[in-house]
Amino acid sequence: MKYLEDEKLTKLTQELTDVVCGTRVINGRIEAYTCKRAGSDKKYAHSLAERYESEVVSSSALPFESSSPYANGSLGNFQDSSTRRLLTDLILTLNASFPDYDFGNVKPGNFRKLASTKIAISRANQNLSELAQKKPPGFLNLLWRSLDEVVVLNECKVYSFHPDGEGADDGSDPYTSTSRSGLLPPNSSNKDFDMDHHHELGAALWSFNYFFVNKTLKRILFFTCVQSCLKEDFSGDEQDAQDCFQSALLKSSDELNQSQDEDDSVFDFQVDVVDQPAVSTLYA
Repeated sequence: MKYLEDEKLTKLTQELTDVVCGTRVINGRIEAYTCKRAGSDKKYAHSLAERYESEVVSSSALPFESSSPYANGSLGNFQDSSTRRLLTDLILTLNASFPDYDFGNVKPGNFRKLASTKIAISRANQNLSELAQKKPPGFLNLLWRSLDEVVVLNECKVYSFHPDGEGADDGSDPYTSTSRSGLLPPNSSNKDFDMDHHHELGAALWSFNYFFVNKTLKRILFFTCVQSCLKEDFSGDEQDAQDCFQSALLKSSDELNQSQDEDDSVFDFQVDVVDQPAVSTLYA
């Protein structure tokens, strides 16, 4: 996967880096990649293809069991080569975005296909509503317009990645680490990303990982974001730490109350999904 340099995406990543909201900090980035494979990626993809082919052959006599990590899921029929290629592309994107991690053991169950691009936009806007209030009016509109220029959003299939979801392996989740290295963009040596000004991170409260896949353009745009407690909160004011964990519990509770099939249901889209006046809703 080749990382595509884009000035607007780089600036947006800067705007999403180390944004402090009370006792929490938000870090996100937006990256675009081509689906063309070369060099080490080609060899890596070949090794995955051999493993997947072995899985298909070994199960050809019987249908996949629903409990199998390679059972047919939202990515499609795993016996179809196009599904296996899609899984490989998503894994290669993760490897490129988080070079300190190897996602080779990630299974199809760790990904979910969203019913529409609007769902991803709406959910991201809700998570970023607090951040948006710290930015100039229209920030989220600018963000989504910039993404649209790179990947043409209405022509994309959207997938979300859940490290602890069905089919999870050894828990290789970059957001469970407090290290900053895994959260910076591939060109993090750039002077615009000054490690001296980053905060130490504590527990992750929420995260999202969206892949906007445009097969026609042969591009994948990866939008990843996490909100964490500030690490110093846990050695400082006890009430702040408790409030931070309470926010995490409330967020987890909301997610558990959602149907597992929500992404495949009819989405009743509401323009004003975010109740903050500073948040522009053109792309909500």
